[in-house]
Amino acid sequence: GNPPGDWLTALAITIAVTLALVMVRVVLARRLARWAQGTATPVDDFVADMVGRTHGFFLLAIGLYAGSHAVELTARLTQIVNGVATIAALLQAGLWGHRGIALWLEHSLRRPHAADNAGSYTLKISGFLARVVLWSVLVLMILGNLGFDITALVASLGIGFLMIAFGGSGL
Repeated sequence: GNPPGDWLTALAITIAVTLALVMVRVVLARRLARWAQGTATPVDDFVADMVGRTHGFFLLAIGLYAGSHAVELTARLTQIVNGVATIAALLQAGLWGHRGIALWLEHSLRRPHAADNAGSYTLKISGFLARVVLWSVLVLMILGNLGFDITALVASLGIGFLMIAFGGSGL
């Protein structure tokens, strides 16, 4: 094992990195939001929103990952820490992607061509399908990271998406 001093160092690194990332997120989100208010493009609004929506669990996972390098871990514990950090990053990417799709829909629905019911309906269905694809891919990536064999799932999802695509094409 590691001496208690190494564990305390790892804990201090974890706390310091996590707190630093939280402070950076808060300051950066405020500055980006202020800057985005002065521009007309939706891209900077998106970036400001994403920074502000970075989840604390993700920041903690980065801190834990950084702190874990201060101690010698068994191969299994190293695998667990790496897995937690990877899954946290994938979940954060999913949350960002989900919000990005929502912002895209909000922006698109404000356009004049989306005022009719058909355009609005098409955009909402597209947003729903984009979310389904996003979370399906992320769940598969997480399951693959956890060691599950996902080849059958990938094949069945591919067939399912083809059925949806052909069903919507009016064959």
